[in-house]
Amino acid sequence: MGLIVFQLVCLACLIIPPTFGDDSVEGYHDLSQIHSHTRNLHNFMDAMQETFGRQGDGYVSTIEFLRFLTATGGLHGSNDRFTEAQLERAQIALAYLDKDHDGRMSLQDLAGASSIFGAREEGPNDVQQVHLAPDCDPTKMHVTFATVGSKVHASGAAFELSDGRIFPARAYTYTVPSRWWEPEGWIGWLYSATFDNLTPGQVYTYVAKTSTNSSQRYSFRASPPAGSHGAVRFATWGDMGTVMPFGFAVFDKVAEMHASDPFDFVLHQGDVSYAGVDVTEKPLNISSDDEFEYIWDLFGRQIEPVAATAPYVTGAGNHEAWYNWTAFTHRYTMPASTGSNGNFWFSFDYGPVHIVSASSEHDYSVDSPQIQWIRKDLEAASANRANVPWIVFSCHRPFLSSDADEYAAHTPGAPLLTAFEPLLLQYGVDLTLTGHQHAYERVHPNKNGTQIEYPDSAGVYHNPSAPVHLLVGAAGAMQEEHWVKPSPAWSAVRIADAFPNLLESYGFGTVSIANATHLSFTFTPVEGNTTDSFSIIKD
Repeated sequence: MGLIVFQLVCLACLIIPPTFGDDSVEGYHDLSQIHSHTRNLHNFMDAMQETFGRQGDGYVSTIEFLRFLTATGGLHGSNDRFTEAQLERAQIALAYLDKDHDGRMSLQDLAGASSIFGAREEGPNDVQQVHLAPDCDPTKMHVTFATVGSKVHASGAAFELSDGRIFPARAYTYTVPSRWWEPEGWIGWLYSATFDNLTPGQVYTYVAKTSTNSSQRYSFRASPPAGSHGAVRFATWGDMGTVMPFGFAVFDKVAEMHASDPFDFVLHQGDVSYAGVDVTEKPLNISSDDEFEYIWDLFGRQIEPVAATAPYVTGAGNHEAWYNWTAFTHRYTMPASTGSNGNFWFSFDYGPVHIVSASSEHDYSVDSPQIQWIRKDLEAASANRANVPWIVFSCHRPFLSSDADEYAAHTPGAPLLTAFEPLLLQYGVDLTLTGHQHAYERVHPNKNGTQIEYPDSAGVYHNPSAPVHLLVGAAGAMQEEHWVKPSPAWSAVRIADAFPNLLESYGFGTVSIANATHLSFTFTPVEGNTTDSFSIIKD
């Protein structure tokens, strides 16, 4: 989504071209002084303070936060002229991060906001950002980790599996343009391998390692066997980021639930880390073509507790497109099949569900390669219902939403819905999952806004003839949403901007498939009881 609030994590990035020198914020550039904080967290705060700390005090205040939002186009304002609503939301957002309650944010405050930030200091060859990805073959699983800070890749990179096998890792990096805050681009390496000959459904443990360092031992369950109708449960969301302001808080909630009742996989439908810049700011010598690679690193650290133990599936959103999608396509690897296109459009089976991930950011005209592939994929999935009875379709932008922002793009008759809906209906897609708008909304099964099908009093849709559409874009990006009034008949539930208790409207979704006939969904907020749930039953 064109950022309502770009993200607090990018405060780190918008560094005014150096006029102070590296000692402008005394002490913060000496990483040895605070060993409990990550290198990326230091980079983040150094940059934030140099950009917004106009008083040079090493802190970020509410007004300095709002100056950032104005500079990036996140909020409409001029200089220090802000609306009361904008000021109130910024104050509340920073209050969650201001752990010592002195009305401003410091490095120590941010490190205390979440366990992901209070990690050990990394060296240039420390193993980090470990994450899994599924394969179309249930006997395989992709695995990746990163090292950051060295121009030379670590030696001896490999993954040691609990069955005694060692999988050497392929080391690679990528190049992005030199900019004054990252004059040598991203300095880091990625290491990937594919576990093969796995027994479907079996639990394995593994360690990611180099010749000098290793990760903790992680466990994962191999994908279920083909045609399995056993229970599957996955988490889903879009538009997360890190400290923007609440991606970290939503993910902490995800990790808490995963620790007690593990998800089988995660489906993240675009706008992943928010490392890109939205608008050109000449005074800051930053253009809308710029991206900040250490935000990708910070996000990778954030998701590791879950992504290292359950496959993390990433779709393409508009905020992955910087530098021709370079960071996104190198850091994450999605399942490949005939006609699929990397991270942009792909599909895979996981037990009783067929997942299709499409791209709202690429050509979806009637004869486009993407639409041709989707048609063939859905045709095959529909014919395979006896083995894989559920079809879930994901892309970044919503097909239908009553969010007033960009309303013409997601209302009946809009181009995206017009392009995809005939295929969704023809092949009986059960559920769609989208993001982009920073909100949650459930849309009843319908056909271009008409022939609406409603659930019974228990919240059950019985044999719907169209998919339930879900917008799950409330996973972190700042909410300043406005709903169309009155609510359209096709809109079932709308959750956003729970002012003043903002975290009551930030959250994620859980899809639970019990068997071939029963699917349920729940939206879980970080705080409070503002939730939604429903079921689909196919007799």
